[in-house]
Amino acid sequence: MDSLTIDISALPDDALAEGDFVELLGPSQPAADAALDAGTIAYEILTRLGPRHARAYVEGGAVIRSIAPGEQP
Repeated sequence: MDSLTIDISALPDDALAEGDFVELLGPSQPAADAALDAGTIAYEILTRLGPRHARAYVEGGAVIRSIAPGEQP
């Protein structure tokens, strides 16, 4: 089982509501930035995701391929 805690205490009280999504990796949070925060490299962040996570490959702002959780790439 995976577990994740996100500290949102610096956000205004109305910034998030129950059911909102948080971007862990994506246009606003590149893997390199997440790796820097985690004290590692982007390769480690990406390879440790495993096959249980959905993936969307984006090129030029358009999704060119999606892989569902558990689906083989």
